[in-house]
Amino acid sequence: MDIINSDFTKASQHHMGQDNVKISMDGDIIFYDNEVLSSKKIRSSKTHPPMRINAAVFFFCRYGEACFNVDYQQYRLTKGTMLCLNGRHVIDDVQIPNTYKGYTLILSQDFLMSMLEWIPPLKNTIIPSTFDSGPLMTFDEYEQSRLVAIVERIKKNMNTPEHTFQRYIVKTEVTNFLLEVVDIRLKKMQADENKGQNSRKEEVINEFIKLILENCKEQHEVSFYAQKLSMTPGSLARIMTNASGKAPMKWISEALIAEAKILLRNPDMNIQQIADELHFGDQSSFGKFFKKHSGFTPIEYRSNIQEKK
Repeated sequence: MDIINSDFTKASQHHMGQDNVKISMDGDIIFYDNEVLSSKKIRSSKTHPPMRINAAVFFFCRYGEACFNVDYQQYRLTKGTMLCLNGRHVIDDVQIPNTYKGYTLILSQDFLMSMLEWIPPLKNTIIPSTFDSGPLMTFDEYEQSRLVAIVERIKKNMNTPEHTFQRYIVKTEVTNFLLEVVDIRLKKMQADENKGQNSRKEEVINEFIKLILENCKEQHEVSFYAQKLSMTPGSLARIMTNASGKAPMKWISEALIAEAKILLRNPDMNIQQIADELHFGDQSSFGKFFKKHSGFTPIEYRSNIQEKK
């Protein structure tokens, strides 16, 4: 079973295989230590649909490499890089060879929110700077060593359940980890701004993708996104096509199909309800759209997924 709009309990039971869990604590944190991962553990979209994980997830690569398709873009995870994901990210194709090794830290949303309440000034800093500014981060050797030291302390303290104050110590170390990640991110963002590295084109691309994630269920027309970006549909098309090889309508269609596949995994929703959720005029128009872009009718796709469970 995959984690598709799932709660953290299901994540702890199913994400990357229960037998792969090295350390966990009270259903709030899952920690994988230097585990060799494979696509059999993190489900590949070749056999499973796109997914969201209702948790904060940090993939910190120490050796080797892996590829993740996140929010309709491919990211290459190599030594010294980290992928920071939360419940809003759509995770699609995942390719992880057996040579990959790294730390994986998964925090429940409740645990993350409790830390933000613990340090109120960071409530509006951690989420946007860590998860909303592009999911991939790169660290130099010094930054890597600082992060590894904190992660090792998390591991050490999670291995001492007999300690009276274990939960508080682990919470402190996880907070230190987040603070370190945010500090590095903010400094890099400031350095980029000082160098003038964020061009208008890059800003348009990043903002367009963010708008799609937030609005694709309700807004299917390029004109809506162009208006939000204060530009013409033609200008938006030129920028996106030149940068990615995909026209804006292609981005929107792929996002809609990903959302549809996620919803089709929910057995409590019928096809009409899914069509309504995605703001199609009726079930028929949704079915035609889905068939055109996926090669299956919604019913066929749902049947195929159920057979593979």
